Amino acid sequence: DASISVGEALMLQGQVEDDGKSIPAGKLKTQWSKQQGPGVVTFSKIKDVCTAAAFSRAGMYVLQLGAFYGGLRAHDTIRVRGR
Repeated sequence: DASISVGEALMLQGQVEDDGKSIPAGKLKTQWSKQQGPGVVTFSKIKDVCTAAAFSRAGMYVLQLGAFYGGLRAHDTIRVRGR
């Protein structure tokens, strides 16, 4: 979990691994989203595993990184306190 001042960018460094069995290879997709929080979250590159996020208001946020391939889905979350 992390803490950041409102107006500053927080670097998010997710990690996603493909088992190598994807057919065709390279079709794994990722995307960040805001699940909870009092304001707007702006991602610099919403579909990149590593991106920057900026928060419009102070408070507790829950962000999610999702990975998708066909009907398969996985995700993980991070809690961020904007101050």
